[in-house]
Amino acid sequence: MDITPIWDHHHAHLRPYVKHLPLHHTAYPICPICHANRAITVVANLRFVDQVWQNKRQIVYCFDCDRFSLPDQNATDLTAVNAKLWFSTPTILNIEPTTRCNFNCWYCVGRQMKQQDLSLESFETVLNHFPSLKVIAIVGEGEPIMNKQFFKMVQLAKRRALIVLTISNGSTFSQSVVRQLCEEGVDYISVSIDSFKAETFAQSRCDGNLNKVLQGIAKLREYRDSHGYSTPIIGLKGTLFKHTMNELLPIVLLAKQQGVDVLESFQPLNRKASYIQFYPKDKQPWIADTDRVNEQINQAQEVAQQILPRTLKVASGYGLDLANAGRKNGIRANCDQEWIYSLTTGDVTPCCYLKEPFDPAWNLNHFQIDDILHNEHYEKVRFNLWNGIFPLYCEGCDKTLEKIV
Repeated sequence: MDITPIWDHHHAHLRPYVKHLPLHHTAYPICPICHANRAITVVANLRFVDQVWQNKRQIVYCFDCDRFSLPDQNATDLTAVNAKLWFSTPTILNIEPTTRCNFNCWYCVGRQMKQQDLSLESFETVLNHFPSLKVIAIVGEGEPIMNKQFFKMVQLAKRRALIVLTISNGSTFSQSVVRQLCEEGVDYISVSIDSFKAETFAQSRCDGNLNKVLQGIAKLREYRDSHGYSTPIIGLKGTLFKHTMNELLPIVLLAKQQGVDVLESFQPLNRKASYIQFYPKDKQPWIADTDRVNEQINQAQEVAQQILPRTLKVASGYGLDLANAGRKNGIRANCDQEWIYSLTTGDVTPCCYLKEPFDPAWNLNHFQIDDILHNEHYEKVRFNLWNGIFPLYCEGCDKTLEKIV
């Protein structure tokens, strides 16, 4: 029953986090070795002497005795363990071009980050260190086009035949910008709209002018179509609150009138603890409405996709899987990011909601992507996230709250 020696032979660095977000009480079995009640279940593939692999077998790990065991089975004929079951062949990179923005949205964590740009040199180095890259999302907590090197970055990406995705608040669509978005080959750009009412829009997207955004979308669509370009495809996304949760359909209709092609997504206020700390005190109670807002969004999007096709559906028509769904573990809610996320500094983080560097060895300015993917610290993080053993910094993330495993 004790399989610790063979586990450690294959990956001694993979251990569940002692400090993690609480799981349901049934997730903590009794250790069959020391009989302590501080054990936890993880998943691994096992190979026995018959050379046949048994996939996703449940293994018990005990925090007290630091042993792995295979309940109710004689493990003497076990020959190999593979617990590296997370997605590990990324071809999509989300890289942050800037944290600067000309809007001052009160719910945006980017306004609290160091205001800086990704350099063109760093961007090129990152591309060199990621040879398997196929899709690059030049997206972050700022307005990408405010980086003066943005279009040179697009040029570098297109020379490598990469698909280029980006995002915008829509206010920077001058005639020159619109022309370059088309000429340089940006494949997709999504624009964020939080309300179809100008006054309400300005309340959340501070310093934003809805009419200017709508005019920018129309300008981009007109230039694209009149000059014979098929891209960029224009997407729509936004954040809704209790007082705007019924506005999704009017927003979609308005956006379609201005030339938006597809519906990407709408989301409620981010309830991750690291975000809430930056919300104005008078807005923090709005977190209590998140589930209700999210339910309303899901209902409305069922109708909205009859007005605008979903981004993921259109992308799949081009052979692109942008869902970032990851692999389920079969025992509990988990997180298995298929995309790689990089800050302006080149530092890779486990997901787009984590804004601080994790490890100097995870920097794409200095290391190849394969070196990062096989870094022991990186693998331990991915092992725990894939098994749904969430570290404390994941508090509030919707991934930790999912009921379907």
